[in-house]
Amino acid sequence: MALDIFRLDWILIDTVIIVLLLLLLFSVKIFKEISRWRFSMSNESLKRINLKNLELNTNASSLIIKHCRIIKKIITPNKDSSKVVVILNTTSFKRKLLRNLTEGLGSYGFDIVRIDVKIKSGITDYPEQDKEISVRKVISKIINQSEREKLISSSNYVVVHYSDSPLQYKSILSDVNNTGIISINPKLNKKNQSILSNLVDQEHKLNLIFSKKSYLILKNNSLKKFLRENLHYNKLGTQLTIIEKSRKSFKYYETILLGTILSILEIKK
Repeated sequence: MALDIFRLDWILIDTVIIVLLLLLLFSVKIFKEISRWRFSMSNESLKRINLKNLELNTNASSLIIKHCRIIKKIITPNKDSSKVVVILNTTSFKRKLLRNLTEGLGSYGFDIVRIDVKIKSGITDYPEQDKEISVRKVISKIINQSEREKLISSSNYVVVHYSDSPLQYKSILSDVNNTGIISINPKLNKKNQSILSNLVDQEHKLNLIFSKKSYLILKNNSLKKFLRENLHYNKLGTQLTIIEKSRKSFKYYETILLGTILSILEIKK
């Protein structure tokens, strides 16, 4: 029996074709997004050392140390380098960007102490002040242990922070070995907005980097809040950097972000 094309449900067929095309376009988009990030470091002159047997009392702390790794050049450069601590408590996408920033900073000659931390779940009565001290103590102990094992040449360090989780700035800046904090797109809420504004006025060791936009054409809400709270932002100089046209993901602006961080680190050395 011949196929009667006039009896076919063309609306259903067209709908299926459109859905399949949309799925194909969406799959290509995901593939392009994933494939543009390297899943491992490509610079063979960098060595990666997992820091084991950490001398930390994690049972009494509000933090969980997921990973701790030292990334440095195999051939030590003939110059002293600031120590960079990258603290992660974020999504996998931001972790990929931080991996590339870590490789860029390591390739430039800095020793990287990469710490992945997570706030313990279910802790509601843990004093906020103790949480601040806990973060500072974890960083200090890891830095000291790394120096004792001669994995790094100095105990002075700069924190590079890029996460949706707020950072305890005051506690870390009070550490005598800390020479600064570079906070990338810090998330501002009612609680930490005024704290951050006051710190920028008082602490020249604190540097902020914001993307101009959030998603697509939407403006960065955290940047808007910060500028609204700090009408004199034009006087902050190198303490505040706004990367024009970039979004929160810094897609296609990774090199500019890396260059900005390097410029700040050169000043802090």
